[in-house]
Amino acid sequence: MRTAVPSELAGDLGKIVGADNVRHQERDLLLFSYDASPETIRPEAVVFPRTTEETSAVVRLARERQVPVTPRGGATSLSGGPVAADGGIVVSLTKMDRVLELDLPNQRAVVQPGCICMDLQSAVEQRGFFYAPDPASQIVCTLGGNVAENAGGPHCLKYGVTTNHVTGLEMVLPDGRVLRTGGKSLDRPGPDLTGAVVGSEGTFGIVTEITCRLLPKPQTVTTMLAIFDSLDKASQAVSGIIGAGLLPATLEMMDKHVIYAVQQSFDAGYPPDAEVVLIIEVDGLQVAMDRQLAQIREICLRHGVQDFKWAKDDAERALLWRGRKGAFSSLANLSPSQIVSDVAVPRTELPYVLHGVMEIAAKYGVQIGNVFHAGDGNLHPHILYDIRDPDQVQRAHQADEEIIKLAVSRGGVLTGEHGVGSCKRKSMPLLFSAASLRALWALKDVFDPAGLFNPRKVLPPRGGIEPAEDPHLPHGAFQEAAGRLVVTDEDGVLQPYDAEAVGKLLALAVREGKRVCVRGGGTKSHPPAADAAVLSTLGLKKILSLDPENMTVRVEAGVSWSRLEQAVAGVGQRVALRPPHARDATVGGVIATNSSGPHRLRHGTCRDLITGLRFVLPSGETIAMGGGCVKNVSGYALEKLLIDSGGALGVLVDATFRTLPLPEAERTLLLSAADGAGDREGLCALGQELIGGHLQCAAVELLSPGLAARGGAPEAWVLAVAAEGLVEEVDYLAREIGALAAGHGLQQVAVLEGDASIAFWEPVIAVGDPVAQLGVPLSLGPQAVERLAQTLGEQALIRLGSGTGILCVSVPGMQLGPLETLAGELEGSARWLAPAPDGQPRGHLDHVAAALCAQIKQAYDPQGVLAAPGWEPWNAS
Repeated sequence: MRTAVPSELAGDLGKIVGADNVRHQERDLLLFSYDASPETIRPEAVVFPRTTEETSAVVRLARERQVPVTPRGGATSLSGGPVAADGGIVVSLTKMDRVLELDLPNQRAVVQPGCICMDLQSAVEQRGFFYAPDPASQIVCTLGGNVAENAGGPHCLKYGVTTNHVTGLEMVLPDGRVLRTGGKSLDRPGPDLTGAVVGSEGTFGIVTEITCRLLPKPQTVTTMLAIFDSLDKASQAVSGIIGAGLLPATLEMMDKHVIYAVQQSFDAGYPPDAEVVLIIEVDGLQVAMDRQLAQIREICLRHGVQDFKWAKDDAERALLWRGRKGAFSSLANLSPSQIVSDVAVPRTELPYVLHGVMEIAAKYGVQIGNVFHAGDGNLHPHILYDIRDPDQVQRAHQADEEIIKLAVSRGGVLTGEHGVGSCKRKSMPLLFSAASLRALWALKDVFDPAGLFNPRKVLPPRGGIEPAEDPHLPHGAFQEAAGRLVVTDEDGVLQPYDAEAVGKLLALAVREGKRVCVRGGGTKSHPPAADAAVLSTLGLKKILSLDPENMTVRVEAGVSWSRLEQAVAGVGQRVALRPPHARDATVGGVIATNSSGPHRLRHGTCRDLITGLRFVLPSGETIAMGGGCVKNVSGYALEKLLIDSGGALGVLVDATFRTLPLPEAERTLLLSAADGAGDREGLCALGQELIGGHLQCAAVELLSPGLAARGGAPEAWVLAVAAEGLVEEVDYLAREIGALAAGHGLQQVAVLEGDASIAFWEPVIAVGDPVAQLGVPLSLGPQAVERLAQTLGEQALIRLGSGTGILCVSVPGMQLGPLETLAGELEGSARWLAPAPDGQPRGHLDHVAAALCAQIKQAYDPQGVLAAPGWEPWNAS
């Protein structure tokens, strides 16, 4: 029950932020009643905090008065996200608009949520860096809004969406507490809270600070316009380019309606009579550009391209992009209103779905212009109508609903980048089972138990979600009943063969009050708790689908990583993760421990490569998140919480990964001091230089003498640099790296090609036993190595990722406490990678994050059935 009328509420808000930073007059409220969607609802007050402290005080007041809160940035949302569906307070972040820090040595920027996306881009561009996410509205949209919606943009085909470029957040929770996740360093212990918050559409809290990853600008960029006479031919060309193993920075398509609208607004250089244009942009090393462009041109010719237009300079390139990014506003010249639909489908479904969109347009008598990210299957049909005509309004909305259903029926999702908001929440049951919707509601309740934050967004009403079904469990004591469900080996280990059996086992454990430990290949498992049964995932051993055309693979959790690699290599692709102990580690274990190797520098980790997960909760329900679309912001990123959860929240049963083409060439260069002594300072300096420029090495790792010897290198400090790609790219990288090394007084001690290169990395990735991992900002990596070498001795096995700030260290008798202290002094964190010795906890979180993780554990495993010794991240430090 609310206890304040709007005028009283405005007065109390003014006491927090100052009267000049509160709006409650009717004319002001009207300005904050809408976004770029058809939704319009006036709030009761608008407040403009300037600091995290003011934001927290506003939130505490709203909670005390039981007033809804809606965060708002630039209001470019196309799904109703920043519209105050239940009135209440709109918290506008537009006065928190500063770039707080540009930390170029660490390739990070720290910004406030009201910072305009283009302002950050402009701030770093002249310094040789760029921020990859570039939504079409980047000249006006805010980074806080980008985080809320997990925004993408044309360049996400190659570089990924917002979640791939946010390493840390500060957020005011709905009770006023301040949560800090991640930071400048990588791989904080515990579930991926940062990944769960990105894309939550302002329903979990208010983000007040964002730490972004910056990338060195590519050496060269080429942009071209390919002109086709049909959507079919252009779509087939896109599939041909991707299928050939090429990965342009962008593949953007526009149909004749959009071309006409753009050319009516300004001359962007598009042929006015074209049926379809495809913007293709390729970036990278100049040495390989001609070959890639020739391949793309040949593929387009094979699929009936009519003509090409090349951007001769930066001005022409900017004009082509101005037309693409101005498509939305240009279409306003054709119609006073539009619904910008946003669905994503597997790439190979594009021709079918585009035909369907045209049939829907004819069926409902509406004009639809198509502009979309063709490379990742993300369509934006613009449905044009006149909001003053009720009949047109109805037909436009009917067309939008049918487009959504069409996409889902072809393996697609509700939204690829615009979010669910209020516009698509009623469609969520098309994509999610009742069990999955309940799991999403459970996460919302953890963050916002009072339901005051951005209400009536994302999730459909609870009333439409039917209760769980009775799992029909066998009778009898746990061991006896479990034995009738699955195979039990001589050690009493339970080995289910499908998700249904996993679910019944867990539900049975709940009924009988038993605890269960999940185990995969055993490469990182702690000994099971004394009172717990062991559930092995090794019976879940099927490769469920391998789709090279759409570059995805779906595999069960018990499949070994090496078997997955072999299967994907058979179609000329890979899952570019390279975790340790690949021969024995299972897919589920890799995800549950967030394992990766040095090549994450170029390709990312589990959170970047997973597009879908299925897992079983202790209730016995199977939850499905994501799937075969490489772009998807439908609902919350619940799957991110399973990454590095150690099997404490649910049992993984299968995962879907993005795949990449196998590189044409792979080479590892081993560099050391000319006198063979291993000049650690010079090697560190070279590593920093390599990751700060355009060379795009696949891995840059400093190895201690003992670890270098394990890989067959000289027993000295060695810098191992992996280069991969086209032959000419690898040759160029080798020459450049050699020249830079000579400038530091270093020499090449070995050059390893192909299989020899791969073989070198296997023992190096594993490091030793036990293994601890420290994550520190990039520039502090050399200092961390120096401190570790001093305190642990020269016998310590140490590996430092120059481009990741990740250090892996192993020495007998090692304790985590001193490593945590060191990491904390260097603005980072530490955790165990392999089983922690002597029952030590795997790592620690601060009190707010730990408490939140404990609530998440309680929400999904209220009886504490899933025992994960040493993995409980909710143990506060």
